[in-house]
Amino acid sequence: MSLTEELTDLRQRGAESMPTRLKNALTDEIEDLTRSGVADRSRGVGDLVADFQLLDALGRSHLLSNYLANGPVVLSFYRGGWCPFCTAEMKALERALPAITNLGAVLVAISPQSPDCTEETCVDTGADFVVLSDTGNRVA
Repeated sequence: MSLTEELTDLRQRGAESMPTRLKNALTDEIEDLTRSGVADRSRGVGDLVADFQLLDALGRSHLLSNYLANGPVVLSFYRGGWCPFCTAEMKALERALPAITNLGAVLVAISPQSPDCTEETCVDTGADFVVLSDTGNRVA
């Protein structure tokens, strides 16, 4: 199953079990975000980002510029291991890792989770790539 299909399935199953009041509130929030234009102001493929330094689950420091010195970097931001959509994305990234690596790039995922939660997410999703903790969403 592709990531798109998996996310669609998760969305449909969630909508079926969600109370109507909550479903309406989420729909309103999504519409507000869409109208705000935040997606148009967000970084996209090929956009440059400022150098940053974050810690991984083991407390090791990672500097973006060190990775960029060796080639392109694929950055993925996710909310956390508690989010089923993010978990599906992390698993899909793991499946795509050989293709990313074969293209000479390194994959780095970033979450506002604490390092402890980041480690748990790596174990749960089988992530064999760099996963960093951005507590406070400084980088995001």
